[in-house]
Amino acid sequence: MAAVLLVGYYYGRTNNKEDEKKANQLSAELHDLFKRSFNSACCRVLTRKYDFKSRERKEFCAGIIEFFIPELLSRLPGQTDYQI
Repeated sequence: MAAVLLVGYYYGRTNNKEDEKKANQLSAELHDLFKRSFNSACCRVLTRKYDFKSRERKEFCAGIIEFFIPELLSRLPGQTDYQI
């Protein structure tokens, strides 16, 4: 999930002595939210009924992104005013 990359950017460690608890907790929270919302966190499972090159698949994926961006940004510092 790309959201986990942003979590790592904001809360990840810069050395092995730093605590990774916040990043791990937030990553798990986002993963669980995604899975609850879409019944899977696997792209293959989520898009299996669509032809890969189809407009419907692209629209489906865009809808997931539109849902998830505000959820992600509301959990990051200083990123609460995003609008689609």
